[in-house]
Amino acid sequence: MHFRRLAEAELGAHDISFALWWVLYTTDQLIRELEDDHAISQQAVSLRTELEKSSVSYLMGVLADRALVDRGPDAFDRSYRVGLTSKGKRLLAQSWSAIERAAQLASTEPAARVAPPRRIKRAERAR
Repeated sequence: MHFRRLAEAELGAHDISFALWWVLYTTDQLIRELEDDHAISQQAVSLRTELEKSSVSYLMGVLADRALVDRGPDAFDRSYRVGLTSKGKRLLAQSWSAIERAAQLASTEPAARVAPPRRIKRAERAR
């Protein structure tokens, strides 16, 4: 399994998808990098995650509906400013172990096969 599928499975216990977790985590990281601010723009999240603005907007809407982020219009810009709620911070802290488990499982998996064994045997017989 690839990391993302493993992460989806592990995060299921926390009732959050990997896409939602990734946006929530990235939002938290950007806020921490600013140190003195408690909110960042959705556009900054879009740039950091390399997701389309519309995708980030949709995911932030879901996170806001679940009370994991607060968002509101920026005073100087057309974009939204987003900050984590205490519920969002708790979810990140609780779900971090799920991401670590997924990373550990992904690193211990055997390398993907180039071709299924049947093809290899056919190729060997054809020689």
